[in-house]
Amino acid sequence: MVRTGNAGDIVRAIEDNKLDIGLVTMPCSGRSLSVTPIMTDPFVAIFHADADVGDVIRPVDLEAMPLVLYERGGLTRTLVDDWLRKSGVNGRSVMELGSVEAIRELVGAGIGATILPEMGARPDRTQFPIKTRPLSPPLVRELALIMRRDKTLTPGLQAVCNSLKAAADRRKTDP
Repeated sequence: MVRTGNAGDIVRAIEDNKLDIGLVTMPCSGRSLSVTPIMTDPFVAIFHADADVGDVIRPVDLEAMPLVLYERGGLTRTLVDDWLRKSGVNGRSVMELGSVEAIRELVGAGIGATILPEMGARPDRTQFPIKTRPLSPPLVRELALIMRRDKTLTPGLQAVCNSLKAAADRRKTDP
């Protein structure tokens, strides 16, 4: 079974032995956890394909735009809010959702702009046309595999770990 959620919820589920393994945004910690960083994921700004925007997006470029942002409470949203705030920008959120796919579709439909991890910003995975732009200053998140230190590494669990690490390695080498 695969489950999505905020990093804090995933950490608690692993500590409570309700999940075997998690892929979460760092930082995360727990005395009972093994934490293995596996990849860095840059954030990008996403716009409707017809939006008139520059080649690189700064926080001030988003100041007057309606934003469709990831829900509050997760590390992804905290990173975005901090990136904006460090430049003195208070983003104007018109919607907050817990689904990267829904955010991407709403932006493609012209509801607003967003900032999401590049991993979730694939233009070929949307019903509506979108375009992505890098951020300046850059914003990144570190992803890690987490599991309980006392978790028995079954062949199935080892296969999941290997697959996630291989996907991270491919991402490092693929454009």
